[in-house]
Amino acid sequence: MKTNKKEKTFITISVLILTILIISGLTYAFYFTEQKPNEPVFTSSYENITPVQAYELINKSRDTEYNLTVIDCRGLEGCSSCQFNHGHLPEAVLNSNYLTLYNSTNDILVYSRDGTVGASFCENLTGHVYGKIYNLDGGYYAWSSYPNFPTTD
Repeated sequence: MKTNKKEKTFITISVLILTILIISGLTYAFYFTEQKPNEPVFTSSYENITPVQAYELINKSRDTEYNLTVIDCRGLEGCSSCQFNHGHLPEAVLNSNYLTLYNSTNDILVYSRDGTVGASFCENLTGHVYGKIYNLDGGYYAWSSYPNFPTTD
């Protein structure tokens, strides 16, 4: 089959247009899926920390512009707020609803009675907050075993 000059020109132009469209599409896809340097990223995991590390984080938040939210989630374990009133970590707030923390940019320190419910609470926060997420390993029991660590009444 013999092709004439018009057909060759049409094929050449079609291939050229198709190539331009493919390159444009790839460039567009790369631009919008690439992580921007200053764009925040949701935290994908949490870290179990010791009472000593938690104590250092709380002190750091008092002395600098470091933003830390301390969450007492013992309410999820069936405990009432009276446990919170009889003692909690410094700067802690009683919170049994992780949804209120979504999109937070603060680092978050979570604790429960023994750390197990705190770990579950942290798991629910992953992928929904921008700051680091910490679970106090051993919970309030571990914290209170350090007699020099303050608790707030």
